[in-house]
Amino acid sequence: MAVPATRPAAVSTSPPSGSRAIQQTVAHSLLCLSLVLILLPLTHRKPGMPATLKADEPAYFLAALSLVKDGDLRCETKDLARIYQEFPYAPVQNLILSTDDGWRTVYFGKPYIFAFLAAPLAALWGANGLVVFNSLLMVAMIWMGFLYLRRYNPDWLAALFAVGFYLLSTTYRYVYWLQPELLNMFATAGCLFFGMHVFDPGGRASSGPGWWHRLASNRAALVWSASALALGVYNKPMLAAIGLPVCFRLLRHRSWRELGIWLLSAVVAMGVLAGISVMFTGHPTAYLGIDRQGYNIHSPHEMPMEPNPPPAPGEQRELGRETAGWWWIFQVPQFTFAELSEDLVYFFFGRHTGLFVYQPFALLAVILFLATPGLAFGRLGAVRWVVVAALAFVALFLLLFLQHNWHGGGGFVGNRYFVMVYPAFLFLVTRIRPSWIVVPTFAIGGLLVGSLQLSPLGLVVPSPTLQAHVRNPPFKLFPFEHSLPEIPGYLGLAYEEVYFSGRKDHFRVEGQEMWISGRDNNEMWLQSLEPVEELWLDVRSDIPNNAVTVRVEDATAQLMAGPELQRITLMPSRPTLVRKERARVEWSRVFSIYLYRFNIDVAQGEMPRWRDAGEHFFHKGSILTFGGVRFASGRTVEPEDSAADAERTEIDQGE
Repeated sequence: MAVPATRPAAVSTSPPSGSRAIQQTVAHSLLCLSLVLILLPLTHRKPGMPATLKADEPAYFLAALSLVKDGDLRCETKDLARIYQEFPYAPVQNLILSTDDGWRTVYFGKPYIFAFLAAPLAALWGANGLVVFNSLLMVAMIWMGFLYLRRYNPDWLAALFAVGFYLLSTTYRYVYWLQPELLNMFATAGCLFFGMHVFDPGGRASSGPGWWHRLASNRAALVWSASALALGVYNKPMLAAIGLPVCFRLLRHRSWRELGIWLLSAVVAMGVLAGISVMFTGHPTAYLGIDRQGYNIHSPHEMPMEPNPPPAPGEQRELGRETAGWWWIFQVPQFTFAELSEDLVYFFFGRHTGLFVYQPFALLAVILFLATPGLAFGRLGAVRWVVVAALAFVALFLLLFLQHNWHGGGGFVGNRYFVMVYPAFLFLVTRIRPSWIVVPTFAIGGLLVGSLQLSPLGLVVPSPTLQAHVRNPPFKLFPFEHSLPEIPGYLGLAYEEVYFSGRKDHFRVEGQEMWISGRDNNEMWLQSLEPVEELWLDVRSDIPNNAVTVRVEDATAQLMAGPELQRITLMPSRPTLVRKERARVEWSRVFSIYLYRFNIDVAQGEMPRWRDAGEHFFHKGSILTFGGVRFASGRTVEPEDSAADAERTEIDQGE
């Protein structure tokens, strides 16, 4: 590999010595692992658990098949029939469609490039072909990481870090999603690999065989870097920030011609991508100048919408702001620093979304970057600080412009949007010292995301959900993301003044009753707009002498529950958390939400009959009924003063 011209003496730039036998062993091991990762998806059956396509999968899958079988991106009834040939398990949810003529001509409403590139493999293996395509992208990223890191480390250590970096993260889980997360990640990795590693500002020829010399020459490397980034920018425009480190490196070395080549290549690549879209749909992207809407498909024999009547002569058709696509990019974000600071905690350490929870090697990369002598605060660190700035820009963009959706919406594991720039963390690393630091990172990764790798299609558990892994013990150590409204697998019971919520395997709602799971430590939450001074709950159990313990912060009540109602009084001295939130309509109005964590232990449970419809698959332990609450203001709310009927709220989007 070519070596940059100027580097601080504190950081070694020559490959560490190692026997040829060790190098061959590492290469063969990586090759074998690559073959396993590529071929393994052919043995799985999609969609997994829950048994339905999720998030935006239907549009990408059908678009790939339409390109193969019809040579277009139009959605017709024959396209709807194809999805039921492979996934006849449940209704298709959230098929994103678009139109520019009042739904007389219907297109798939997602950017086409992922489906376009994966279409040949979809022709061979259907949905599994798209997964194989994702596997190829992940394997390519592992090899790019290895080739970059071996400049500063022994081959075995470079390979170990690169494999752990991608496999012990949500990367492997998203391989099995029929969506462009892996393509966006590849765009980040490819841009930085060719722009920060292969490209040599000194103009030296790259080492290796002749074909590699032609593909990895200086100018070719810049073309590959810009073209790779264009693939991601076409899907997510904020990904353009990842090109800043490459531009900064070129400016730093005053490589004006090379900078021009990189910028021109990016423009040409974006033009080609937009031009192909115009050929298929008449629009440069599915996100501009076109109506978009998500539909649930229950029958493959009819379209889910009726065409609108044609406009009257001279009538101007107007697009809805929400359906027109990227409308949110052009608005001024409204936020408070209290909201932003809360979301930042969740962004890094949240139970469902935390960057360092689901990508522990990202934290290790930051530590190595800051701790390596002569790196963070030397000349070699300047470009990498721009990488940090690019990552920070993307993070803040998501947090500010997608305030209630920055994690990826109803269908997500970890942070589905930010994962697209995750590969950039690897390029913060040079020397991995001490080498043993990789070992505890593997251990932490195994504890936190190991279950995702062992069951990439989801866990078979009570109340299946994409978030089933958070039921494992380590995740209870991390904060629950109360600012996010779309976390699947949770239920709520709302009264006029208070709101109870909990996991679906811990908590069920039947009328006014809250069923609590038996033989489990059940976590629930109580929310109110005022501090709670006293809370009254009525407790019973269909199992006689069932030991029940209810804790609300520092207040505890214990009893032996039976068929008769028993009232308990809980007097927490403080809330677990006080949140600041703005009204959804009057954005300038900020109010406080007081949250109290419940922990309910129930000794025994049973599987009750569910009316006359067979078994109800819930391990029913105790039954709680809201008895009333007295707030710190002295105001009391009892059931007869609250809503006549409790409102059942299911947070189950994306599944």
